[in-house]
Amino acid sequence: MTEYNEKTEDNFSRQIKPVLYNTAKDGSGTWYFPVVDSDGNLVMGTSTNVIGKVDHNVTGVTSGSKAVTTAGTAVKLVASSTPCKRVDIQGLFTNTSYIAVGGADVNATPATQKGLALSAGGMYSIACDDAFDLYVDSAVSGEGVAYNILT
Repeated sequence: MTEYNEKTEDNFSRQIKPVLYNTAKDGSGTWYFPVVDSDGNLVMGTSTNVIGKVDHNVTGVTSGSKAVTTAGTAVKLVASSTPCKRVDIQGLFTNTSYIAVGGADVNATPATQKGLALSAGGMYSIACDDAFDLYVDSAVSGEGVAYNILT
């Protein structure tokens, strides 16, 4: 990327500024950019917001695991309401069969499967507002998942 030199001038000794620039090299200063004012004139607008960086709004991560004691019995992923933005779920590497992830009617039994089946190490990410809405079921008793809840 070309570095902007504040002392660049045109042949009339007017300072030349690029269409978009920042007063600090790391982007933490004031951004200047062209905007049209209410009279229809082109003027330079300013902002101290960082431009060009993604704001995902994730402020924390909680990790855990959940085992299904009895195969064929759906269990809640978490014990209580856990507001979140996304949940990443992975079948434990020690699993010998499938884990199903989904709603209250999730079922890991192959003939009647409901939800998404994960093999050992398989991963699933879901955007949701509460991890308490998610259930897991296993085809083999005692197997389970690891998870990250992004808040």
